[in-house]
Amino acid sequence: MRGGAVSVRKALAIVCRQLAERLRPMRSLKLLRVAAPDPPGTIANPVPRRWIDWYAIGVWRAMGTPSGAITTGQAPELARAVATFEVAPQIAYHERSARQIDTLDHRLEWIASLLFVATLIACIAVIAGQVFEPQWILRYNDWLNLVSAGFPALGTAVFGIRYQGDFGGAAVRSQATANALSGVRDELLKGVNLLRAADLTEQAARIMLSDLDEWRLVNQQQDLDIA
Repeated sequence: MRGGAVSVRKALAIVCRQLAERLRPMRSLKLLRVAAPDPPGTIANPVPRRWIDWYAIGVWRAMGTPSGAITTGQAPELARAVATFEVAPQIAYHERSARQIDTLDHRLEWIASLLFVATLIACIAVIAGQVFEPQWILRYNDWLNLVSAGFPALGTAVFGIRYQGDFGGAAVRSQATANALSGVRDELLKGVNLLRAADLTEQAARIMLSDLDEWRLVNQQQDLDIA
């Protein structure tokens, strides 16, 4: 029962984030008027539409089409606005996320390694004590047993958390997404025309959704059954 509740909450969190990320780029795409969000999946890997895809399409249609005209001089300004207020925050988010996750990954590695080194030192101390100071071993036998038996178990658990969380891979993916979005942002900041701005904005949305699909796949493959 408890494991089922955890799985439901995790699935709901994944779905909510997918919906939020699909809605995020729609404002900029609508402003450009000639841009549109990509359908789910690809030509080589089509996927059936889910309710979040139908909902996102409904929101896109309900937004309507902005009125007015975009002049030749306004298109570069609009492209810069998209770069500054839509793409740049996503770059900052992924760069910050990559740094934080990478730091966590290294700290878990350091903690686990420290536990195993402490175990090795305790074992060497036991061997040396048996040879040179048996009374010292008898006096601290409980503590030495705790270190030699408990620390390897803790170290293994920490390494398991690190492996299950795939923090190193998540950091690499976030940094790769930030790098790809940085290229789009730099192009938009140059003040491109309307068609090029629409193409670049669609590319940015495609990059963000690709990162989202990888995140969803990794999280779905890491389900744990909790009795």
